[in-house]
Amino acid sequence: MKGHIGHLICEYVVAGEQDVAELDRLAATSLAAELAAALDDVRGDDGTVHVLREVVADCRVDPGAPDPAKDWARSLAEAIDSAIAADDGSGFGVVSFPDEGAYLARYLAERLRGRASASWCFRPLARFHDLRPAEVLLVLAREGRGGPVLAALHREGVLLGILSSMTAAELAVLARCEPGTGPTADPLVAAAVRVADCCGLWANDPMSAAVAARWLRPARADWADPASLTDAVVDLLGQLAEAGVVVRDGEPPPSRLRVELDWLDLPRLTWWLTGDDGPALAEGRTHWADLVRALAASRDASGPSADHRRPVVGTSEEVRRVLLRLVAREPGSASLRQQLAAAGPGARAAVLLRAAVAADQPQWMTDPVMEPAVTDAVAGVVAAWERHVASVGIDEVVHVLTGPAAAPGAAPLTSPVAGVLLLLRAAADLRLPAVLHRAECGDALPGTLLAVAIRLTGAVPEDPAALLFAGLTGPPGGSPPALDVWRRAGARQCAAVRAELERVVAAHGVALDDVPAFDGALGHPLADETLDLVAFAVLRVWSRWLGRFATAGAEYLAAHFLRRWGAVEVTADEVVVELAEAPLDVVLELAGYLTPVNAVPWLGGRTATFRLGAR
Repeated sequence: MKGHIGHLICEYVVAGEQDVAELDRLAATSLAAELAAALDDVRGDDGTVHVLREVVADCRVDPGAPDPAKDWARSLAEAIDSAIAADDGSGFGVVSFPDEGAYLARYLAERLRGRASASWCFRPLARFHDLRPAEVLLVLAREGRGGPVLAALHREGVLLGILSSMTAAELAVLARCEPGTGPTADPLVAAAVRVADCCGLWANDPMSAAVAARWLRPARADWADPASLTDAVVDLLGQLAEAGVVVRDGEPPPSRLRVELDWLDLPRLTWWLTGDDGPALAEGRTHWADLVRALAASRDASGPSADHRRPVVGTSEEVRRVLLRLVAREPGSASLRQQLAAAGPGARAAVLLRAAVAADQPQWMTDPVMEPAVTDAVAGVVAAWERHVASVGIDEVVHVLTGPAAAPGAAPLTSPVAGVLLLLRAAADLRLPAVLHRAECGDALPGTLLAVAIRLTGAVPEDPAALLFAGLTGPPGGSPPALDVWRRAGARQCAAVRAELERVVAAHGVALDDVPAFDGALGHPLADETLDLVAFAVLRVWSRWLGRFATAGAEYLAAHFLRRWGAVEVTADEVVVELAEAPLDVVLELAGYLTPVNAVPWLGGRTATFRLGAR
């Protein structure tokens, strides 16, 4: 387990001054290194990231012991473990994240909102504060940490915000970064190797980017200048040609390479590939002789499959199946297709697809076979997508991206109370359809849910979000009759609904004290009292996981969570709800209320998917 100490204050009670000097030396030179091992011993193999504001530890250290730094680190690790165990979940002293990818993704999300530098839990990432979020993501990708971060950004719904701030060159580098190969895979080296792969330039067996990075010497390049980047890639190809590792065949780059590397100056690259001057072997240069020997040794040791970056047979098909499921049949498919359609074929789409795969199959991002298979499969899909736009498409995934499912339909619905759809989870937890059925009021479900939405948000009966919450996906003109069932309800029906509801709510351990009289009354006292109880029950079952807001008043909850603008898209199998950001969104995230609600019965079995949009 990694340990980072931001600021260490030591107060010593010692026998002599020489002990102070020795303890200072241990703190400066050995404590941090020993802490990582000590945390492993105390907490085990735990990938959770805990950021602690302060730890007060009473450590007894004997400077004359065989390994005083280890003893000190052990005491400090135990104090850290105790502080984590004693955390009350308020976020004041300890903030926890499921893994490093989630921590880094939250940092980037807060950077987009301008709040990261003011948060104490991001002090360990101070080295990134002066970089743009896009630059931070590139640094993480080059360090081999890009896959988990992309996956977490995709899950949080903030990846598009970062991608929109990236240049074409940065997007292309991110699309081809290979986290599984570690930080040695320089993006310019990877680009040069990719050119050699796609153009068939290798004189013998192909070379992996990891091997090339150990021998090639990339020149400094201006990332804002395609000509400078191209010159750097051409220089690397020239080094390989000088060593006799690649041979130009005079052919221009293929179309799929033009898609993948559209951040380069393609005429400049084409000129080098089709140049008349053949590669010259440099005799007697130790650097190139060592390179050729290394390649030969690699081929001898590994046989014909020396390129470990190249995926084995079958992995590409497996990745394609996952891609097809993600864009066609998975909860969130409609949202992903919408993002891809807006991006179009290119590097941005490649990053979006890689992030979706990383979120679905996180283990692939650290697998030396599967990770490059993902990269290559995504690149192939994007290249085929571009050809399909020109009516030559052949790929099954591309067919989904360009077929009827991807065609723009009706404009998304917008509503000032779209947050009411967050309550779908509570209505499903209460099993309201079953409650009403047992009370012999099964046909009252649409009217009941519509009345709940109106009471809790103050929406008009024709509001599209309120109608959708009630399962009324047809024309608004059919909505008012849904409330008529309650205008005609008798005392026996109202009493039966109240009795069934109170029994179910009690089973959830929720108290329904002081039920308020909501606005939106129908003018039928018994029905209005019953609907007020239903609305309050839905709200309380939903708010029970909101931490210190669990018992907040109905008006407070409505104002901060439910009455918020949003756009809603309804597809054949999904309801995608994009909500405007609000200050207490972190409470929803911690409660898990932004995760999908699967197979909502009164929405035709559709899955409700939530994401936060820009302000």
